[in-house]
Amino acid sequence: MLALGIGAAVLVLQAPIIVYALSALGGSTAVSDTASAYCHARIWAAPFALGNYVVLGLSAGLPARTARARHA
Repeated sequence: MLALGIGAAVLVLQAPIIVYALSALGGSTAVSDTASAYCHARIWAAPFALGNYVVLGLSAGLPARTARARHA
């Protein structure tokens, strides 16, 4: 649930995050346009990356949990 909430918040706040970050870093118009396109692609990938962390954590944690349950 936490990954879903963080992913949704990042998607909702993507425009202000990118505008603030690019204005803080500066750069020419061409660089800012390219960086903005890159940031939009990375931000849309963030919820999937967080979901991947959830799946990896479950796949690593569940076998250990079931092994402890068998020995108890």
